[in-house]
Amino acid sequence: AAAGAAVLAGCASAQQVEPIEFRLDNGMTFLLLPRDEQPNVVTAGWITPAGSTSERPGITGVSHLLEHLLFKGTDTIGTRDPEADRAFRERLAEVRRRMRAYTLEVQYERFRKGEIDDPWDPANDTPELRAMRAEMTALQDEQREITVQNEFDKIYTGHGASGMNAGTAQDFTIYYINLPSNKLELWAWMESDRLDNPSFRELDAERFVVIEERRQRLEATPTGMLDERFDSMFWVSSAYSWPVIGWMSDLMSYTGEDVLGYFETHYQPANLTGVIVGDFDPDEARALVERYFGRLENKRPGPDPVVTYEVPLMGELRFSGECDCQDQIEVRYRTVPAGHPDAPALDLLEDILNGRTGRLYRSLIEDLGIAATAAAQQQVQRSVGSFSFYATPKGGAGLGELEQAWYEQVERLKSE
Repeated sequence: AAAGAAVLAGCASAQQVEPIEFRLDNGMTFLLLPRDEQPNVVTAGWITPAGSTSERPGITGVSHLLEHLLFKGTDTIGTRDPEADRAFRERLAEVRRRMRAYTLEVQYERFRKGEIDDPWDPANDTPELRAMRAEMTALQDEQREITVQNEFDKIYTGHGASGMNAGTAQDFTIYYINLPSNKLELWAWMESDRLDNPSFRELDAERFVVIEERRQRLEATPTGMLDERFDSMFWVSSAYSWPVIGWMSDLMSYTGEDVLGYFETHYQPANLTGVIVGDFDPDEARALVERYFGRLENKRPGPDPVVTYEVPLMGELRFSGECDCQDQIEVRYRTVPAGHPDAPALDLLEDILNGRTGRLYRSLIEDLGIAATAAAQQQVQRSVGSFSFYATPKGGAGLGELEQAWYEQVERLKSE
């Protein structure tokens, strides 16, 4: 309890810190927060309010793939010969367009007729598609001769930076790094360069990296595919129904033009916020930001507002699946999005139910002895929210007993 109180006190204190906020002429917003707890160190990054919910069927997973590609360098970073590299990318794009058109016209027809089980699987290639794939591989091998692997990361680490990373979620994508205070100009140049001139080099190689990531995170885990299908059933009309990593057929299908269009729409400066925290002079930092990020241009119209909201559930939905795993149950409810006045009450409800002193542990685990684990989770996102009860049975208890015990807790919440 003392530790919890200390954490809460720290959060309350942090909430009262007001950063320096300003906006560039191109619309990019910056937050500067000077702090001297760690001398000569800054953390810098930027965020876009674009994640998997900014996508559409056909390009699901593009936000996450784009996160990978933005570490592959620019027209000036990651290659020994920028002109030759650009020519390779154009030739690869042309082959990729031909392969996609052929797959959609020929392989999808074979798939519909039942001749093949996956139109994108190389094992199902026709001679024509096999020839195009060989042409692409040859071009990639040639391009690799002039590619400088991981140069973006090497430049940063060579100047004392660390912790370069990024993350894609349903409602946002974020990029960040720690670096010495006197390397802030390097960061401003590097980040503005990859926002201005991303190469999307090694698109096809990274596509398969992401596909393997999907296989390991979802398809190779005991409950991964069941969780994915459950989410898809639970969210009916909104973009929360597909996974952040995307559907497999989409990962295989989109082209460099698809990626570029999405990037120039959602990663344009008017849709970005930059953040610098640490030991730095705010006037100097602002001058660097204006010099480097101020040169970025908005190349397309901004992203359209999300108009498709989640439709109400008209009844109870049930999903039952089997896997090589322990029996488990989840009961999930629709709740409210972030910023809704009911969200704090649901957060408090989660705390009342969880932990060794929580109602779920005391009732299902200690008193009834029917659960090995039991917990609740409130999750809020930009336009939706959910509240879940999770449990695994103990001994000979069945999932129906756990479900009924949960409903009794709900009745207690209503009455007490």
